[in-house]
Amino acid sequence: MKSKSIIGVLTIFFTIVLTTSCADMLDIDSNRVVYEKDHHLNSTADSVYSTLGILQSLQQIADRYVILGEVRGDLVTINDVTKTSLRNLANFEFDAENEYLDVKDYYAVINNCNYLIAHIDTTIAQNNGRVMVDEYVTALTIRAWTYMQLAINYGKVPFYTEPITSIPDSEKDYPLYGIKELAPILAEELLPFKEYETPVWGGLTVGTKLMIPSISLVLADLYLWSEMYDKATEVLLDFLTEEGVITHVVTQNNISYRLTGLVTNNGAYVYKNPLSIGNLVSVYSSVGWTDYIGYGVLTDNRCVIPLAISTEYGTTTEVHKLFYSEDGSHQLAPSLYWKNLSDAQTYCMATDLLNEVDPIVEYFPKNTDGRSAYYHNPNDEYTLNDIVYAPMKKFNKLTNSGVDKYQNSEHTFINIYRGPISYLRAAEAFNCYARKTEDREYAIIAYDLLRDAFEAFKGISKITGNSSMFDVPIEVEKIFKSIALQGVHARGCGDAHLDTTYSLKPSAIAAYLQIPQDGITFNDTIEYIEQRIIDELALEAAFEGNRFTDLIRFAERRNEPEFLIDRVANRSGEYDPELAAKLQDKSNWYLPLK
Repeated sequence: MKSKSIIGVLTIFFTIVLTTSCADMLDIDSNRVVYEKDHHLNSTADSVYSTLGILQSLQQIADRYVILGEVRGDLVTINDVTKTSLRNLANFEFDAENEYLDVKDYYAVINNCNYLIAHIDTTIAQNNGRVMVDEYVTALTIRAWTYMQLAINYGKVPFYTEPITSIPDSEKDYPLYGIKELAPILAEELLPFKEYETPVWGGLTVGTKLMIPSISLVLADLYLWSEMYDKATEVLLDFLTEEGVITHVVTQNNISYRLTGLVTNNGAYVYKNPLSIGNLVSVYSSVGWTDYIGYGVLTDNRCVIPLAISTEYGTTTEVHKLFYSEDGSHQLAPSLYWKNLSDAQTYCMATDLLNEVDPIVEYFPKNTDGRSAYYHNPNDEYTLNDIVYAPMKKFNKLTNSGVDKYQNSEHTFINIYRGPISYLRAAEAFNCYARKTEDREYAIIAYDLLRDAFEAFKGISKITGNSSMFDVPIEVEKIFKSIALQGVHARGCGDAHLDTTYSLKPSAIAAYLQIPQDGITFNDTIEYIEQRIIDELALEAAFEGNRFTDLIRFAERRNEPEFLIDRVANRSGEYDPELAAKLQDKSNWYLPLK
């Protein structure tokens, strides 16, 4: 591809200017920094402001991360007020005028990263340390993440690592790479810095610890896309047991028991109490689900892109109003496929969980995934002009008191990585590794990350040689299982570790896969776990931007296009043969470069 075809994308970089308003969440002290071709970043002020420029350019692609990942998937549907550009995306009709297809802003991020990487002087030392390595590693990480987003959404994309600062540069022939070619290159760049701590800078509305993607999680994604499951497994084993060094302590009989690792809920209860109403069950919680996907004390966020809710405060987002309104103006709604999947889950609650040796288990088999009430609650549906509207409550920023749930009255953000998503990425990697090596131990750990994270970490600790911390009394183990180390499925379905229908028992596998119970094979177990993972990705990460590319990755790995086609074609609740026919052509899975 002649790169001249994207000159319109790149001419912006001949002089790169960062401007901020005094209220912008990324503003600190300076209002402007200009980069020129012969300018070298040889001071910390230069490098910090350059990094802020990169973070600000990242804001320009935040909405598209969600929109491109969800509108083409199986969890979201359009409605009668959906605008043409979104309707066309949902129907896989990619016209040149569609504003969501422009790659300019992605390459703005990449070229800003290229410039900093090429010009920063990482040899400068101060107080026995190299002072600008933080910014260098940040640029490498964000460049890798952005190239990954381009490749998994657009297929083959122009790849370059030198900054484009002139018209001759923009007219060069750059190679076109897909994710399989890009992933090893990008991973090799990041690997030397895997143990590097994300920098923490003050003076920003959202700290850099949350704004810069974890190198480990970016590496894990790259390895998953390139089917290097041994490397993905290695990275994620380290991440789960070391990243963040989150510790939870339980004290019993004046003895403190301490677990260190990535817990799913930071030690707070996410316990749902089911209340029967006729033949239906509603699930309530003392802690709102949005408290966990939001920004605050209980957050399980690992990386976010902060945005403003008004131009007065900086770069804004349209995602929330696309998904939520109280006047029928929202343009995207939860699909019937997602509703049916949520309704099909079984909520399991133990009676007197902490005191009974063998607790009595009560099942609520209909409409009981607790997360669905916070993503979309039928009680929030309303009718205008004889049309029923179903807003996604997950995107309602304001509480009854008018305070922004996500942070404050000025800012919100787009989730990129969350703790439970890293559990699901690890489950995927471990299960694929188990399939490749026929190692059942990794398959069991993969499933336990969904069902019983305490048992998963027990298995991980045996592999990593730190099993002593899991040698605890049974009453302490029960507390850990119900509070800190829940499997991802338990976040919506109660005491999932006690649910016999959600297990690796042959009866559960046979019922789910609809195959005979006799003669369940290891391959059947692997298949069952994989199907459960893709379901859990829908239940836990609905509407956050990952869904369509997750379906691509699973379908490509399985060499089974129908894995993607059948789910997307059934999103309305009825099979759409016209949509399925479009998706039979795999070129339609990817967006055209424009």
